[in-house]
Amino acid sequence: MAQEVSDFVKGRIVEEDEQGHEVPLEGANVYWLGTTTGSASDQKGFFSLNRTDESNMLVVSFVGYVNDTIEVVGDRHIHVKLKSSIQLD
Repeated sequence: MAQEVSDFVKGRIVEEDEQGHEVPLEGANVYWLGTTTGSASDQKGFFSLNRTDESNMLVVSFVGYVNDTIEVVGDRHIHVKLKSSIQLD
């Protein structure tokens, strides 16, 4: 029996604090590369986004962090840990 792929993808976006704990990122942008189909993470870092036939590359961005692009294959839950783009001296 073939596995059905859901019509949406969901996941969580976090950062790692100085103690190594994962902290949710609220308001991170999540969208399919080359499309206008997107969403934002909630206060706990969770998001849900409808799939599109136009792209399987998911872009995650947040101001002050390095963007991440993830290939979504099959039905999976995405866990993204963004890294700060700010380097302190």
